[in-house]
Amino acid sequence: MLTEEPIVIGRKKKDVQRYGYRGTAYIGRVVLGKGEALALGRPVLLDISESHVILVLGKRGYGKSYTLGVILEEFDRLPFSVRGRLSVVNVDTAGVFWSSKFPNKEDEELLKQWGLTPRGMQNLLLYVPKKVLDHYRKAGIPVDGAFLLNPAELSLEEWLWLLKLNLDHPAGSLLAEIYEEKGEIEDIDALIASLGDDEVSRTLKARLKIVKGWEIFDPSAPSVKEYLKPGKIVNIDVSTFRGDRRLPSIVVSLIGRRLFEERMLAKKGEDAALLRGESPSSMPIVWMVVDEAHLFAPRNDDPPSREVLRIWAKVGRQPGLGMILATQQPSDLDDGIITQADVFISHRLTSKLDLDALAKIKPTYIPEALDKEISRLGHEKGLAIVLDDVTERILLIKVRPRMSLHAGSSASALRTSYL
Repeated sequence: MLTEEPIVIGRKKKDVQRYGYRGTAYIGRVVLGKGEALALGRPVLLDISESHVILVLGKRGYGKSYTLGVILEEFDRLPFSVRGRLSVVNVDTAGVFWSSKFPNKEDEELLKQWGLTPRGMQNLLLYVPKKVLDHYRKAGIPVDGAFLLNPAELSLEEWLWLLKLNLDHPAGSLLAEIYEEKGEIEDIDALIASLGDDEVSRTLKARLKIVKGWEIFDPSAPSVKEYLKPGKIVNIDVSTFRGDRRLPSIVVSLIGRRLFEERMLAKKGEDAALLRGESPSSMPIVWMVVDEAHLFAPRNDDPPSREVLRIWAKVGRQPGLGMILATQQPSDLDDGIITQADVFISHRLTSKLDLDALAKIKPTYIPEALDKEISRLGHEKGLAIVLDDVTERILLIKVRPRMSLHAGSSASALRTSYL
């Protein structure tokens, strides 16, 4: 329970007066003083009831993924009157969020100092690829089911990217002809069976068989929309596909594209319903959380996921699409996304390339560019610079401790238990 007046970022003063602190996330406290004289001040709340583009930065080991976990915990403990109008999709690139179902008993004393208690996330659903489902269950990880994609939902561009083809390649041209004739690729097995025995067809067959072996595409799989659960955080573990970066990119592209389409349609229906004095649609506002965002929206490459994330960043606010992107390499992240972010939470960065990428961010309400502010951060984990375009302020904060168990800490030969 917060007893001091909080600072709210991402929410205009008039909206704080209207809604109070409902729909906000307790992410930490303001840091006062310098060096060894650091002290903690007022609580800091982050608005998560409306769409934002939030960028979480930081080099390895300084709290980037930890901060993502803190924000997800806050989604989890919103009252259902708010949480039920939201749905969160977390693309888990490192496979570390499974532990969030368990309370963080390691830091019970620290949590008590912050007025918190250990608490596992109660509204987290874990989905993993079918191929590793049994492995996860045997390891005692409480997964909720297999994550499958319906091949009919992939666009031609996504198929070409996935198969490492383009329209100039004979096999790519053949695929395009088939796609245009049928309007979709509904079943990989059926497509393989329909191909001839010439060299071009054999090339396409070979690549399709590789994709089939991933066991993630199934013609009976539900639409991406079905993974949206009001009031739930759906964690999609793509960590086991790190050997081929193309598949996680397709997952982000397909999820982002289909949910954008669905929310655009839902928003039009909601506006019309409000005009008639009726209740809005049941489709929740959607937040997508993506770690290692530079892999999905790289500055110097063009996977389908890059354009999808750009669209979310540029026009997602109106239909109700929020996005939290984290990266340890902002120098590799698409410029168009960086410039659209309205909230920055940056932990320590030391690479000149990464600091240079942020040098151009200098709103009129801060005395120096963001890179200068970040370069002054000390070595203490959890410290972060927060830049908020909505309220036009910059803060130095200490991120609060996790209430749920964080499995993203460094491996240690000395550690034998999380308890």
